[in-house]
Amino acid sequence: MANDNKDNDLGFLVMMIAGGIAGACFNVALGSFVWNLEGILGGLISGLLVHFVS
Repeated sequence: MANDNKDNDLGFLVMMIAGGIAGACFNVALGSFVWNLEGILGGLISGLLVHFVS
């Protein structure tokens, strides 16, 4: 059981990082720092949702 939880946490971390990076890259392309912050927060929130749903 502990292993499953650890895998879930790792997946959560990867989703958070991937979401944050994807959001940041997309918004940096738009050239807006405010959108960049929103993209990072969006990525973190998406990661949280995926974590709790799975």
